[in-house]
Amino acid sequence: MKKIIQLIAISIILLALPAASWYFLKSGLDYRKESLNKLGDYGTLTQMDLDVKGKNALSVSDLEGNTILVQNLDTQADTTLTMKLFRQFERRADMKFIVTAHPQLKIETLRKDNLWQLEKGTGTNEFFKSIGLEEDNKVKVALIDRVGIIKNYYSLSDESELRQLVEHTAFILPVEETAKPELKRQIEK
Repeated sequence: MKKIIQLIAISIILLALPAASWYFLKSGLDYRKESLNKLGDYGTLTQMDLDVKGKNALSVSDLEGNTILVQNLDTQADTTLTMKLFRQFERRADMKFIVTAHPQLKIETLRKDNLWQLEKGTGTNEFFKSIGLEEDNKVKVALIDRVGIIKNYYSLSDESELRQLVEHTAFILPVEETAKPELKRQIEK
């Protein structure tokens, strides 16, 4: 009886656990691939200078190498959702937010170097039209990757699209490099 229990335990350790691990890793990889396949190529950022509220003019070339969320905010609810997104990705230096909002909407900023609020005007309207975000459009957010390709559009009013936006943003952001651990040996006396 003892040998049978040992044989079952060894079988579980050598066969069942690796098979279960493989299954969950494979399903996660398939989910990631499926999500990345939903991202498309909707064009590229056009080169232009933008008027930024309280800062110097912003050139599209200043944004190269960064993942960008461009948003057209109409309501305070949109602004609240934007700030939640901003807080989620605020520690990432390679994540930038470009927003335009009506003057009565208040946008609190946590890290001003990652968030630009564009002044309303003809240059801003041209910029938003060039990336497919127009004033009367239900689409409120464009996700742009590090090389300036518009990957997808999202509506802030649809919760499933908002969830997809967070997932897609996390998928296309590069993995953060962390400092390698350094072992310090004590000097022998």
